[in-house]
Amino acid sequence: GTHTHLPPESEEALLKDGMKIFPVPPIQLGIPTTDKLHAWRLTNYSRIMFLDADVMIVASLDDAFQHIREFTIAAHPYDMVQGDMCGIPLLHRGVTGLFTLQPSARTFIQLLRHTRARPDLWDVTNTKHTPEQTGLSCYFQGVSHTWPCSFLFDIGNGRHVRDSQHHIGCKRFRDPRVCDEVATHI
Repeated sequence: GTHTHLPPESEEALLKDGMKIFPVPPIQLGIPTTDKLHAWRLTNYSRIMFLDADVMIVASLDDAFQHIREFTIAAHPYDMVQGDMCGIPLLHRGVTGLFTLQPSARTFIQLLRHTRARPDLWDVTNTKHTPEQTGLSCYFQGVSHTWPCSFLFDIGNGRHVRDSQHHIGCKRFRDPRVCDEVATHI
């Protein structure tokens, strides 16, 4: 976004490595993660892969470019919100630290409309975490493909196993059966 500025030495290093930097206006002030939606505007590309800086890839991602789909997202093995808000089964919940998309100006406009029509899915106070994760998963529900957990390693996994900090905390605020399902899956 235009509200985030790289230090000059970081920008120089990225440009030297062949990166292209496209400043974009914020989609939702105060919620910079929704700026990821601008990727749909890069229509001079046939396929885009988005990786968060803290993602560790543990398997080949060649499949991402073999099978062109509108939207493919990495599985989120412990997301609670998408199940509650959209009814997405645990094995199909997504994490926006890794996803691919087909750029489309039309889809970009539809996503912007969706952020306004369903603020409950796109607002950090409602989702209690990164809202674009819930918004994108719910928007593309039924047409997206979810990669299995084996494609990336999430360092947060260990905090969600049975009897861990988040598992115990989850049981205080959510249906314990849902928390147990997540812990068993992890």
